Order: sequence, then structure tokens, then C-alpha cells
Amino acid sequence: MAFHIQKPAAIGSGTVYYAGGSRWTDDYSQRQSFGTDAAARAVTEASSTVITGTRIGAGFVGATIVSD
Repeated sequence: MAFHIQKPAAIGSGTVYYAGGSRWTDDYSQRQSFGTDAAARAVTEASSTVITGTRIGAGFVGATIVSD
């Protein structure tokens, strides 16, 4: 079973899908697929790097993991 990450669109209505990196898309066919629920959850977990101060996972607030 495959999984993907989605969240409500910030502007307007509808749903956006995680496409990888820092990209989100409203095109379902361009979503990134994960082999396990755990792999998808690992991407959404908030963490930060000490060197750059970059916060990873912050864009996933309100996102849910959905099985395909």
C-alpha cells in the first residue's frame, strides 16, 4: 500500500499534495508516494539543523497522511 501527504490549500479551497523537497502541488498525479506510513511520517516531523538554523517539517502543519 502506498501513502501520500496532503493538506488544505492555504489560499482558496481544495487540497494540495506534497511533491518533494519544499514543493506542494494541486495536481494529484505529481504527488510524492511513500511505501510505508512510517516513511511519510518521517518527512513530516519537525526538526532543525544547528548549522543553518533551517527548520525542516514546518510546512507540514495541518497535513495528513493518506493511503492511496
